[in-house]
Amino acid sequence: MAILVTTTAALIIFVALIRPRPSIPSHEPVMEALHAAVQSVGEPRPRPVIDLAALDRNTNRVLQSLGTHHQLRLVTKSMPSPQFLRYVAERARTHRMMEFHAPFLPELLATFPEADLDIMFGKPMPVALAESVVAHLAPLDRLRALRVTQWLVDSDEAVDEYLAWARRLHGSDRGTPPLRLALEIDVGLHRGGFTTPEAAASSARRILESSVAQVSGLMGYDGHVGFAPRALGPRRKTVSREMRALASRYNEFTTAVVAMGIPQHKLTLNGGGSRTYMQYGEGGFAPQDIAIGSAFLQPTDFDGPELESHEPALFIAAPVIKVIDEPAVPFVGAWAGRLWAAYDPNMARGFFIYGGGWASRSAWPRGLRTHALYDHAPNRNLLPNQDLYVGSKNYDIKRGDFLFFRPEESDLLFDFEEILAVRGTKVEARWRPFTRRF
Repeated sequence: MAILVTTTAALIIFVALIRPRPSIPSHEPVMEALHAAVQSVGEPRPRPVIDLAALDRNTNRVLQSLGTHHQLRLVTKSMPSPQFLRYVAERARTHRMMEFHAPFLPELLATFPEADLDIMFGKPMPVALAESVVAHLAPLDRLRALRVTQWLVDSDEAVDEYLAWARRLHGSDRGTPPLRLALEIDVGLHRGGFTTPEAAASSARRILESSVAQVSGLMGYDGHVGFAPRALGPRRKTVSREMRALASRYNEFTTAVVAMGIPQHKLTLNGGGSRTYMQYGEGGFAPQDIAIGSAFLQPTDFDGPELESHEPALFIAAPVIKVIDEPAVPFVGAWAGRLWAAYDPNMARGFFIYGGGWASRSAWPRGLRTHALYDHAPNRNLLPNQDLYVGSKNYDIKRGDFLFFRPEESDLLFDFEEILAVRGTKVEARWRPFTRRF
């Protein structure tokens, strides 16, 4: 009997020691202000929310880092909304865009009527798609699109296809401006592009000799740098070493192309990314045209030492549609929910939201988590129904309140009909994503 009592007491003590502590919501003025703004809109449904104050501070950080030695190019896929792009472009004083989907071209042209608009494609567009999009533009827009767009070519085959298109354009209208072709170069990512300076120079010569196209620049993406493996040594040293090697490779490509008779000042030398842009701000690196997108919003995939000075500016707000105490367990019943909540006080209350399933993390109120039985892989259900989040009795959340989530990638904006741009407790603007879809 004594052994049983001792064992039972030890078990109770053990359970008490490992029993989770109840989470307590924290006072967060910024998130509470965003919540008030979203509630003021009415029409409770899931919407992305952009914190304009945080966005402005991130923009200032980018501009301060780039300084006067580098030019900023906005990555449209990370900000897939014409009004959003316009907002950032005005504050960043740039009309340089990096595009990844040819059907967005008409909206970009309409959004930015400025003469200095410059659009570089961040991946090679199938020529048939590029030709179709341009052909469906009005005549004046067609000429403007050809003047402001740099089409990316990554191989001799792609050069042949684009030169054939250029000849068709000039065959139908001798006044057509030369097609602007940018060469994709491999500076270490190994995701395609010209792998040697000699190969790039050879294609550049063919473009120059065509008389219907011109070499507008180079694009060497450094997307691998931010994922330097630990096995190579201390991260900071590995990144610094790779950036120096990248600069050397980029300079070799530039020298080879310039030797074909193209003045360097007429070339767009593009590179960069949200994880590496601050490295270019140190000076001495080859690309002068730096493409940045996610750094303005800092989705969770970009949390890390590179952007530690940035702050989250993008959230998803989803309304609570049901509140349930001690959520019951299917096939078992209410007693299992009560037992679970008795062990884990953070299972005491359940909050079903309108929607869910996004590639995101719970952000506010802090301490909530998904119910284990309702958890699933992100984006498995592209038309989510209702996800269940649980917390302790300390959470006074009611139907009609909103839970906030941080997306893993800002491309997720493309999935929603409307984007709320919020400053403090006020909705300053309601933006929409590009009207076309993939």
